[in-house]
Amino acid sequence: MMELYIEALIRNSILNVREALKFSRQNKSEDDESIRERLLKKLLNICVIEDKTETREYEKELLSLFFDNYEEKFILRYWESSKESKLLWFYIRILAQIENYRDSFIYYQVYKWFKRIYLKDELIADELQFGMTIESKKNEEDSDEEELEDDIKEKLNHYKKLFTGTQSYSDQMGINFDSSTNKSKSQEEMKKRKRQEKEKYYEQQGVKRDRVTPLLRNRSPLSASNSNNM
Repeated sequence: MMELYIEALIRNSILNVREALKFSRQNKSEDDESIRERLLKKLLNICVIEDKTETREYEKELLSLFFDNYEEKFILRYWESSKESKLLWFYIRILAQIENYRDSFIYYQVYKWFKRIYLKDELIADELQFGMTIESKKNEEDSDEEELEDDIKEKLNHYKKLFTGTQSYSDQMGINFDSSTNKSKSQEEMKKRKRQEKEKYYEQQGVKRDRVTPLLRNRSPLSASNSNNM
């Protein structure tokens, strides 16, 4: 009945997408998230996955809202279990919407692999253009390119194993990116030292640099009002 209520809300008016998301949040529980998950699935099915004329408008409205951390992770899990590429594409745009361009770019690389290699399909013009946009935004954040490349490899290796069950070259050579082995710890320490050396260099040169931190929550009056109302 609650799933039918969400569908009735959205079908009645595109403006009710916000109310549907709010309704799913009202049914969350610390002990049992199954009801909330079913409602979120229904919401995503109608607003993102369905091949209907109105779906694009629903999706646009849903994308304008702000998701909490649980909802973002659920969207990713739902894609992993359903293998529905529209969910991953939606997730990538959520990350860009909240100005987390680095992670958006990382998952865009996963999306390219998933669509081209796993689904045997090509990216459309809008997807290619969006990829160039988030890459440009990511470059403005002064990311550590070497660290970024490692993170992309890690994600790609993870999803290649998840979806195909095959080992990547790095796995065959004994490089396990997914486990917290001593080797991965030493790699993290090396990255940290490199960042510290870079910061020390800039300090010696008298260059003042602000650390770039992705804005994750409460970026606008809209998000603040959402958190109060929902």
